[in-house]
This record gives sequence, structure tokens and C-alpha cells, in this order.
Amino acid sequence: MDCLMKYKKKSAWTIALMFLMALLLAGCGSILGVTNSTDSEPPKDKPIGADVAAESQNLPGQFLQKLESATDEKIISVQYDDFDGDGKYEAFTLTGKEGAVEGGKPWFVSESVLTKLVDTDLCSPPEVVLIGGKKFIKYEKIYATGRPLLLLCVENSMPKSVISGNAQNLTQMPDGTFTVEQNTLDMLSDGTGRTVKPYWLYYDNGFHEYGGFEITQAQLLEFDSADNILKQIKANDGVIKNILYRENNIININYQTADGMNRYISLKYDDTSVSVLQTGSGVYLTALLPDIATYPTGFLHPNK
Repeated sequence: MDCLMKYKKKSAWTIALMFLMALLLAGCGSILGVTNSTDSEPPKDKPIGADVAAESQNLPGQFLQKLESATDEKIISVQYDDFDGDGKYEAFTLTGKEGAVEGGKPWFVSESVLTKLVDTDLCSPPEVVLIGGKKFIKYEKIYATGRPLLLLCVENSMPKSVISGNAQNLTQMPDGTFTVEQNTLDMLSDGTGRTVKPYWLYYDNGFHEYGGFEITQAQLLEFDSADNILKQIKANDGVIKNILYRENNIININYQTADGMNRYISLKYDDTSVSVLQTGSGVYLTALLPDIATYPTGFLHPNK
């Protein structure tokens, strides 16, 4: 009987102690900001300008003052660094309307410069891209039909456009070269129909495009397998418009079908032969970015 009483007392003390510990843990949870409630609302998606205060703290006061004097919009995004290594900092920013969910205006700000980079209010936030040990800034213009690229660097404390225009989707390939895409209306002979085609770049103290050098059908036929490819085009009533030879071992054949469709065949060539790399719609240009294009000095005859 005594043992039973002792056991009941011990059980009562154990229950009381467990209850007290539960209260203490609940209190500690409140102090630490922890909540066990399952009724709280999930976090809502923030509008694009929601973190403006945090972004603004990354900018020196004089930079902020310059932006505020030029626009009453919110700072959406900031990339702040010494981009050209001259010991002076610069900022690439994006400003937008309160509550905007996508896009904004791109700006460059430094101690002495404030400039809007392009005349659009639909750009993506700036991103830092490191290539060849150099820092570049990438924006993309946001359109319904594509996202044209704006790639910049800083030289002598000023922004410099490196790639712009109709190029989009800068991608580095496994071999270290790059591609961009042309997004344009050239599917049909009347200039309608949208197509997307790759062009090829390399980096050597700056970006350069592999420009195309026009060659003849006779020169193309010096490669093994070229004869069958040309016969296939002509068998389908295709008329060859031109043939572009590039130093990155790519040849583009532009041709047009009887019903007015613009088509191309891209070939990969080596020292002796060609093989089909890609086919598609549209017309290849000698260069998408002629300001940075380099061209073959001539046609290198295959080894026979």
C-alpha cells in the first residue's frame, strides 16, 4: 500500500513537472519569435519594388541623390562595384513604378555621371557577367516577341555598349565560345514570319562575331558530301541565294523554295568534308553584329 501511494505521488509530480516545462517552452518560443501556429497566412509574392529600402542601402548618398533628382520611381535593383578597376565605384540600377511586377528603366550612376541607358521602361534587372576576368552588366529588354540583349562594360568611368540590337540569349558553349540568337521576321519572301537563329561569337580582349564570307557553289563542292546536299535542295525546287563561310567551321546555305519560303542549311566542315549541323527557316546574314564581326581572309581549300 505504501509503495502504491509513493508511486501515485511520483506520477503526480512527473505530470506537474511536464506541464510546467511545456509552459516554459511555449514562453521561450514566443521570446525567440517562433510560432507553432498553422493558421498563419503563407508569404505573399512581393511586387518588384518591395525590397527598395534594402537595395538603396547599397548605394552611396550622392548616387541616391542623383537618381532621386532624375526620377520619382523606386529603385528595383542595384549592381554596385568598381567595374573598370580604376578605384572609383559605379552602379547599374533599375527603377520602376510602385507595385510594378516586371520591368523597369535602366540607369548608370557614378560620382560624376547619371544617364539612362536605353529609352525603355521594360528592362530586366541588371546581372553581373564575368568573362575573361572582366565584369560585364547584362540587361534584357522585355518584349512580347523576345528579350533583346544589352551587354555593357565600364571604360574610363563611362558605360560602354558591348552587345545590343537584335541579339538575344547570350550563351557560353562548352568550348568557350558563345552564341546569341537573332529574333526577326524573315521566314517568307515578303518579310513576314518570325524565326530565331543562332550566331556565333568568341571572346579575345572583347567580343567578336564570326562573320560570313561568301563562297561559290564550286568552292563548296570541293568538300566531300556537299554534292548530295546541293542535289537535295534542288530536288525540292530550292533556289540557292548565297553560301556563307565562317572561320568557326560553319557554312550557311541560304535558299528559297518555290512557294516563297526562306530556308537555310547550316553545315559543319573539317579538312575534307561537310555534314549537316542544322536546318531551319529564315535568312542568315553575313553578320548579326557587324560592328564586332571578323571575317575570313579567304576560302581555305579542303585537303584532298
